[in-house]
Amino acid sequence: MGGLNWVRTQGYKIEAVAEGHPSVAMMSGPMLQRLLQDRFKLKIHKETRDVPMYALTLVKGTSKLKPFQEGSCLPPPDRLPWPAPPPGQRFCVQYVAGVKPSVNADGATMDELARMLNMVVDRHVIDETGVSGRFDIHLTFARDQTSLRGVASDPG
Repeated sequence: MGGLNWVRTQGYKIEAVAEGHPSVAMMSGPMLQRLLQDRFKLKIHKETRDVPMYALTLVKGTSKLKPFQEGSCLPPPDRLPWPAPPPGQRFCVQYVAGVKPSVNADGATMDELARMLNMVVDRHVIDETGVSGRFDIHLTFARDQTSLRGVASDPG
């Protein structure tokens, strides 16, 4: 995780206009990194080292995850702004919310869940479940004094 404490506690609103029609992945990855380097003189240093981390594992080798039903939602467009979905349908979502800490993911893999959890826990998370496929995952978190700890909830 690294970084100074203000990296996780201060919020900033950055307004920028992208040329052409880049994908959301391009805008939230390489383009955002370049913007932060150019406008804020952010320096990024990459290195490999051993660090404490969490591993997603299965208890007693079984999973009670709700399988994703193909067609239950539409893949989101890769460009912003999103158009309205067709009547009676909705876009699949994958997001982390900070006000009431939660992870909501329609059709997520365990690897995608691990990456989302990286945003809310105090260590890197890796998937060691061995579970393949896509699932509907909805988690809410209770805050303690130092970090978030996951408490699974049943959305239904």
